[in-house]
Amino acid sequence: MSAAGHDLQVFLVSAGRSSRTALNATLTCTGRILKSGMSILVTAMPILVLSPFLALRPMLDQTYSREVAARSRVLFAAFWARRAVGVVGFGLVSVIILAAFTVGHMVWPSQPPVEVIFWTWGEKNNVLLPALKRFNELGLTVTVDGRRYRVQARPVSVDPTKMHDALVAKFNDGTDFPQWMLGAPTVISPVNSGWLVQINGDIKQDIFQLDQFRPIVRTPIVILTYRGMAECLGWPEHPIGWIDIITLAENPEGWRVCPTARPEWGEKPLVAFAGPEGSSISGSVRQILHIIAAGKAAEELTSADVDDPGVRTLADRFQAIVDRYYSEAREFQTAICNGPRLVQFVPVEEYTIPRLYQDWANAGDAPGYEVVAIYPKEGTLWHDNPFAIPNVPWVNDVQREAAHLVEEYLRSEEVQARLMKSGFRPGIFVKQSDLLTPPKGLDFKQPAVILDRIPAETARAIQQTWKGDAGISNTALELTIPSRPSTAGQIRNR
Repeated sequence: MSAAGHDLQVFLVSAGRSSRTALNATLTCTGRILKSGMSILVTAMPILVLSPFLALRPMLDQTYSREVAARSRVLFAAFWARRAVGVVGFGLVSVIILAAFTVGHMVWPSQPPVEVIFWTWGEKNNVLLPALKRFNELGLTVTVDGRRYRVQARPVSVDPTKMHDALVAKFNDGTDFPQWMLGAPTVISPVNSGWLVQINGDIKQDIFQLDQFRPIVRTPIVILTYRGMAECLGWPEHPIGWIDIITLAENPEGWRVCPTARPEWGEKPLVAFAGPEGSSISGSVRQILHIIAAGKAAEELTSADVDDPGVRTLADRFQAIVDRYYSEAREFQTAICNGPRLVQFVPVEEYTIPRLYQDWANAGDAPGYEVVAIYPKEGTLWHDNPFAIPNVPWVNDVQREAAHLVEEYLRSEEVQARLMKSGFRPGIFVKQSDLLTPPKGLDFKQPAVILDRIPAETARAIQQTWKGDAGISNTALELTIPSRPSTAGQIRNR
């Protein structure tokens, strides 16, 4: 499905529910006002109840009544009578109002807060964590079976590998969740839903129904390079793919095959890659290469295909051209700032490119090189950052409803706009940010080819194959940048 088609689909799905969070906030505010009013009435109740008797007491005192009657039967008797009737009437009305508030509170009581334990990961957390703090301050509530619950989100950063391992250990071995994870999750949001497929497969239960989940944000896997190098390969007029990059790096002539190559590029194209173990980018690229090589639909890819030498060849070729591995994005970002002598091609999530421009602008220290995204012509994968509620015993109806309220808030236009400013594509249909425009090296009409998810067993086989091919010979490189010491890092070898 094209990116535009997906945007339209998520817009239609969410349009009918877009005002629920705002309405909930209004009702919550109104409820607080009513509760405050009821508290005042409860405090004043003794006065209201006793005031009629205090007013009538002089009338019941016979001596006082005779004196009043003797002095002025008409004036004072009428005055006290009217006062008594007014006070009694006011007291009765107050009692009725108090009773109404009390009955209303009994019918719709406020229960203890319900917590939504939210395991989340990725750069989106830079926006999500402050947004969830604001969510908690709003005091939003859900009503289940006539009972009202205040919702509190408790996010915790858990990388997808640890999400997977903790859930698999819980189901397969009964192992308790580590304390630092805050307990059993109500929601998890890895960077891509392929992790959910893997969890389902490894516990042999479909606790995640993938067709029921919506993305918080989306970002495709692209190949980052410098504008001059991309143009040398024919970009943007001619699409470029994975095989083009592999073939270029394998060619003994290197950059000499390109008529517009510059001396500072060196002889050989330099390829960097995320560390093989535990990286969502690394896992996605390996799956992409196997799908392309097999020449079949992703869902039809099997473990036997992974063992087929003809299919493995493309992944092996890519692995052979990798010059350096990085464990953190900051490492290759530092290298990019130093120009093409260190890194020239690197698979990344698309949001990385506008984020680089943002960081350079904020630092007032642009490197003097433009970077762009190559959308591989053979296809790529979305990193969809799903909001996934597991079908498990520890998530009850109240928690599930509370989780949906959190989801609606994160998919609100206010939060989505902040995520877009961080370089992500929105999870809902909203106006595109000026940040994500072709001048920044991106193209919202791309990617043209989206690959589907592969079966869990096949994904596991691909991961094990790559692990078995360790021992790549690369040149060690220390990055020391006196002018920017805070961002200096090391690109490590594998």
